[in-house]
Amino acid sequence: MSSLEARKAQAQSFQAQIKALLQEEKEAEPQLQKLLADWHALLGQPAVEPLDDYSQYLQQNLDYLREMMTIINQQRSTIGAELLSIQKGKKAKQSYGHNS
Repeated sequence: MSSLEARKAQAQSFQAQIKALLQEEKEAEPQLQKLLADWHALLGQPAVEPLDDYSQYLQQNLDYLREMMTIINQQRSTIGAELLSIQKGKKAKQSYGHNS
């Protein structure tokens, strides 16, 4: 296996693990931070020949990163909406308590 092929396999492994952690509902932040740091370190290694293949490898990782950013932004929006709902419920409960 070439150096680039090994990097591709390792990057795909990191990507699969990251995606799985993002889809879990339980808290996985420490694991996610470690995986992201390892993936970042892998991508920061010097380029290897042939450069066309390496360029494609980097583009695939960029595409994956964009996909993950979309998922995270969707989750953030969902959480924000849930927090607003909770706050409205608390205000309504307080208002009801004052009017009784």
